[in-house]
Amino acid sequence: MRLFVFCPLLVLIVSFISACSTIQEELRPDPAPMTDFLPDHDKLRVQKADCPVNRFWTAPGVKWDSYNKIIVSRVDTSRLMKQSWWAQVNTRELVSDPRKDCETIARYTENSFMSAILHDKKKRFMLVSAPGEHTLYLELAVVELVPSKPFLNAVENTAGFFIPGFGLLTMANKGSVAIEGKIVDSATGKIICMYTDREVGDGAVIDLASLTWYRHAEIIIDHWSKEFVEIANSPKGLEGVKEGMNIKAVAW
Repeated sequence: MRLFVFCPLLVLIVSFISACSTIQEELRPDPAPMTDFLPDHDKLRVQKADCPVNRFWTAPGVKWDSYNKIIVSRVDTSRLMKQSWWAQVNTRELVSDPRKDCETIARYTENSFMSAILHDKKKRFMLVSAPGEHTLYLELAVVELVPSKPFLNAVENTAGFFIPGFGLLTMANKGSVAIEGKIVDSATGKIICMYTDREVGDGAVIDLASLTWYRHAEIIIDHWSKEFVEIANSPKGLEGVKEGMNIKAVAW
């Protein structure tokens, strides 16, 4: 009798895990086209949906334990992709210069990564300002910044995110941010790691964040900087950290 009860329960658990994986794959945005910020695009490989990044490459034989200091370089926005018509009609443009917003996000990104590294309880890296032995450069570029659509998001929240056929169709209204990153040995100038990622604003039942223009980008960037520290501290590196589901109850 116990076996009879256990088997259906096991099937249910396996089915649930499989369904979660499928949903995660459906909700994960497609990788953004790569720019010339990163060389040798063919080296990067697309990762699974539960990976923290879309694409990744690391040089073979890197002894990561030999590095204990890091420099967060000024975040690049010069390659920012041309805004699509969807972004151009955003009401943000009526009250501010989008180029200034891009610079604001770049500075926010620098501060977010430096803060995450500085407040890392395990103190994996020491923040420094000068290159040298045992020191890495973290070089980042924001290559896409699409504002959220506040009015459409407000309509979505009124209708309810989990209404079949409605919420998923409006995921594109969440706004998106794409980043490219490379880790460089500051002593030799050799690139030892490259990655890309693109994320959309979290789908939320009460999406208060999407009503504040670029707040979705800041939430995503803070998530990236937190993951960077987690990966740096993981004995398995990238494989030791899994991407969370892109849905949460409330986005403040």
